[in-house]
Amino acid sequence: AQFRNPYDWFKAMERVPHHAPWHLRTKLNGNVSTKDSGNNWQEFLTREWTMDRAGKDLELHGNETCQEDFLYRDLVSCHVEPLPHSYYNYTLRYSEHQPFYEMRNDQSGKPYANIMELRTDKIRNFLSVRDYPGVADAWVVQYEYLLNEGTQNLIHRIQEWTGVEPRCKIIPPQMRQPKKTRLLSPEHAKYIRTHLNWTVEAMLGYEIEWVREDPPREW
Repeated sequence: AQFRNPYDWFKAMERVPHHAPWHLRTKLNGNVSTKDSGNNWQEFLTREWTMDRAGKDLELHGNETCQEDFLYRDLVSCHVEPLPHSYYNYTLRYSEHQPFYEMRNDQSGKPYANIMELRTDKIRNFLSVRDYPGVADAWVVQYEYLLNEGTQNLIHRIQEWTGVEPRCKIIPPQMRQPKKTRLLSPEHAKYIRTHLNWTVEAMLGYEIEWVREDPPREW
């Protein structure tokens, strides 16, 4: 399973919140004509990870099987597009017309308190795959490692484990400069430090990056 460090992942989700319309334009008086997500990081990180059901979802009885084979209680929205395109009088962004909010992975039908709680539970769920019948192991691959080192070592390890000759193209290291729109303020980084479950993050090899709370600078 591939993971991204939490600081950059949260910022990327805030900038490009696909299938999460209730987490789009969270700034006060958000403008639907803006080309970016129009998000406020504090509101984005703290807002409950769900939305009200709308449109065709309101016609359901609550016992249906929804998109991607989720049960009704476990997903908002049950329909891929609960509202018709004619409902929107502006340019749609980030698949906002196709909501996909997963509820808690405990059959309660209740939403996660915020996106940080969602991430923690997702990590646990992905890592539990190694306990499935017929699964030998589940490897953690950091996105940053693949960018810095390329895919050669990973492909070589897979070949060693499986004995299968690779046919895919090896991707070399990619030294990318962070986008200025993806930089976190010290306050933003501190909030993540004090509210995220770092015990679970350590399962992926991630730890608190104190330097991110220093006065602003380019990374």
